[in-house]
Amino acid sequence: MQESGISFLKRLTLAAIGAQTLLFLSGVLILIFAEVKVHPFPAIFEYILIAFSIEITVLLLWAILDYFLLYKALSRGKLDEAEKISLTLGIFQLLIGGVIAGVILIVTHNRIKHYIKVHSTI
Repeated sequence: MQESGISFLKRLTLAAIGAQTLLFLSGVLILIFAEVKVHPFPAIFEYILIAFSIEITVLLLWAILDYFLLYKALSRGKLDEAEKISLTLGIFQLLIGGVIAGVILIVTHNRIKHYIKVHSTI
């Protein structure tokens, strides 16, 4: 029973990582399309592409942080650490970029709290 609960939490984390990865890959495709179709660029368009490039790089960074900080903590069974990390990453992702992943991580945080509460009384 305990392993299935942790595996569900790990799947939620992987869903957030997957959302970030899909957004990153779609951003890369948009950049490639813009480079091929709209060359030479108007000056303002170049600044927009630079900002967009930074944003998709941040999305990749969030996916990496989600994996190495949260997923690894869940894999090791460190639920207290994972609870704090999931809330922190969820809030930052809501504010800076990945809204979908941020919501998933906040849901993960609530599920971890519930899991800890239920299994600490047993």
